[in-house]
Amino acid sequence: MSRMRKLVLGFDQVGSVGFGPALVALKLQKILVTLGTTGTIGLVFFLNADVHFLPSVLNVNETHGLTAMCLVLLALAVMGRRGFRKPTHMRDIAFALIASLAVLRIYEAIFWHSLLFSSGVEALFGLTSDQHIPMGLNTAVSLFLLSTGAFMRHRLPSLSIVMILSGLVFPSVSALGFSYQHQGLYGQMSLVTTLLLLTLGASELLLFVRSPLLKHFLTTSSWGRMARLQLLIVICGAWLIGILAIRSDFDGAAEAVVGGVIWLFLVTMLITGPLFERVDRDRRALERELTRKANIDPLTGLWNRRAVREMQFLGTSTDDTGRVPKADHIGVIMADVDMFKRINDVAGHCEGDKVLRNIARVLRERVRGLDVVARWGGEEFLILLPDLTHEKAMEVAQVLRVAVASTVTWSNNGQPESVTLSIGVTAMNEKAGKTLEIALKDADHALYAAKSCGRNRVVMYEDTPHRVSKNMPRGLLLNHSVH
Repeated sequence: MSRMRKLVLGFDQVGSVGFGPALVALKLQKILVTLGTTGTIGLVFFLNADVHFLPSVLNVNETHGLTAMCLVLLALAVMGRRGFRKPTHMRDIAFALIASLAVLRIYEAIFWHSLLFSSGVEALFGLTSDQHIPMGLNTAVSLFLLSTGAFMRHRLPSLSIVMILSGLVFPSVSALGFSYQHQGLYGQMSLVTTLLLLTLGASELLLFVRSPLLKHFLTTSSWGRMARLQLLIVICGAWLIGILAIRSDFDGAAEAVVGGVIWLFLVTMLITGPLFERVDRDRRALERELTRKANIDPLTGLWNRRAVREMQFLGTSTDDTGRVPKADHIGVIMADVDMFKRINDVAGHCEGDKVLRNIARVLRERVRGLDVVARWGGEEFLILLPDLTHEKAMEVAQVLRVAVASTVTWSNNGQPESVTLSIGVTAMNEKAGKTLEIALKDADHALYAAKSCGRNRVVMYEDTPHRVSKNMPRGLLLNHSVH
């Protein structure tokens, strides 16, 4: 396993969702740290050398010595594995020092109304030129938020990421100001300072790839791709609208910006809407598939015990309230394969599975579409017949018994041998107080009465309640080892 993959332990693959973008983000974080560190070192060099040959737009002489000091400390503190990768005391001291210097600059600008503190820092750098603009409030606040957020990364991660995001707001606005050539947006923050703050702040932010706030944004899932696409469209679209508004000379520029933003969001929704619909469709299909797997027996394709217990058996008529009432009667058939253990012992479990599948097919073919056929467990089958009394259910049970005995066989050392069912029958009637649970118990008693009478027969519980209770040992009624 690579060192980068260890950083995102558990991010490689989770089901069908990959975390490749998170790995890319961590690689980008290393690049940003390298660029930020190189940029701050170059900034200090050019400040001390008092270089004037750089392009005017990159005039480093507009960067104050206090700003340069804070940027150098920030770059060293957010270095990757080669620096303060873990929450060491040196790293905490660096962030605390940056925050302290930023607070002093904020206090100086608001209350002292002088540059005593800033001038002292200038002297430390050996810079006496009047060209150096004091650290602006936007720079100081951004440095305070970025350093404090990084300091709390391992202590209060949720608050930390919020503070880092807030610290990136000021250099982002400054970058817009430089792109629009609007000084009111960047104030005293130089372009070099803006670029370094964005680089170092983004490198801090990308260390949170495992945070719940960013983790799902950096996945290969449809939601992650949509979120990244929407972010790209909104950023690029809003910037273009701003460019067009600033360079236009007509009086309705503000109205044009509002209209452009509205259309930008509309276009974004139109582009990503089909993706949303596709994700929702996939989610619904997955839910249906999971529900099917949870309710269907994988061997026979019949309903399982869980599905039956969650079913609502409804009739076809409606009452005065317009609701569909439950069926008055539901026939209940409990069937068990005779001597099934012998089939498994002689022919093997594969032959036993084949027998169960064939029985399931025969049962499905000989009941109505609204009837429920379920594998109740092992070699037991349950058939529920809505709107049928126990007399009608008895007739259906006889049909099923004969059908299985005449069509389903198993290979006993190459010789086909018939498979038979023992069946217990009763009916559920909630109006008479006979719930599904009671009906299941009664059908189970009748089933084992059929077993005790020689197998391959149907017994109705209502016809044999005394014989079941008096002539049979109680242990036999409840002993499911009878085949």
